[in-house]
Amino acid sequence: MASNIGGTTRMDSFYIQDAWRFAPRWLAVLGLRSEKWGTSEGYTQIAAGSYNMAWPEREKSYLSPKAALSYQVEDDAVLKFASGRAVRMPTVFELYGNVATTNSQYINDPNLQPERSISGELSYEKTIQDGSWRLTYFQEVTEDGLFSQSIFDPNANRTISRVQNVGRIETRGAEASVQRQRFLVQGLSVVGSLTYTESTITENAGFVATAGDTIGKRQPNIARVRATGLLSYKFDEDWVGTLGARYSGPQFRTLNNSDVNGFTYMGVSKFFTIDLRAVRRINKQWSLALGIDNLNNYQYWNFHPYPQRSYFAQLKYDLR
Repeated sequence: MASNIGGTTRMDSFYIQDAWRFAPRWLAVLGLRSEKWGTSEGYTQIAAGSYNMAWPEREKSYLSPKAALSYQVEDDAVLKFASGRAVRMPTVFELYGNVATTNSQYINDPNLQPERSISGELSYEKTIQDGSWRLTYFQEVTEDGLFSQSIFDPNANRTISRVQNVGRIETRGAEASVQRQRFLVQGLSVVGSLTYTESTITENAGFVATAGDTIGKRQPNIARVRATGLLSYKFDEDWVGTLGARYSGPQFRTLNNSDVNGFTYMGVSKFFTIDLRAVRRINKQWSLALGIDNLNNYQYWNFHPYPQRSYFAQLKYDLR
């Protein structure tokens, strides 16, 4: 046996929520989540007894309040503010896993702290003819963020992975979205969104290669710009055609942002893809769908390459 790890984690939670309409145009939704987390019977064994550790029990409790406040500015417009706290506990493998193969190694940390985030957003939403649009500003502060980091060690000729706590990550951004059931011509609908995000590591005692090499770097897997768009046209009662597009700007996978080329193994790249789909309802229960994913055959990566241009056909039967 190369390795044997195990343990038990347990979460006991209680959540209470209430909605309070305290004035004609005002609505408050208040909630509180109580969590008690514990881990026990943790052990890590490697190479048939050469390394044998039994880890001590741990227990933590948290209260996570949540609140949302909305004001009906007009009959067709609403202003909303929401904020809340969330806690993410480490898993058994993150705490106790320690696995080594010829090409890779995973190193555990039994002292990992839970990830704690406080998030908030302010949004304005307005209903328009046959649709709506929305503007949102959001921000989040995360302490002891849990990140799995993989780096290649040329001396050992293997990839080494470990989960670590990142001291503090500050995120803020804005999003605009729109949906319209009748766009330009009868039968054409549109849904779209545009999101801009700045997410930066502001405190971190850990590092990737040298001390301080993650401070001021962007949070992994968060692109500055993301956008989606969906056009759907109803030819008649039975035929519907859809054209979708997705874009994500450059991003990083490493905490020190050293992976400047995302178009490679273990990298995460920008992408722009177009998808096409047509659905024909044959009768009340049968329908046929044909489509092409990644119509423009964009070659992009997220650790491994994503599928390129793909064709599919679907025959569906509804029981009702």
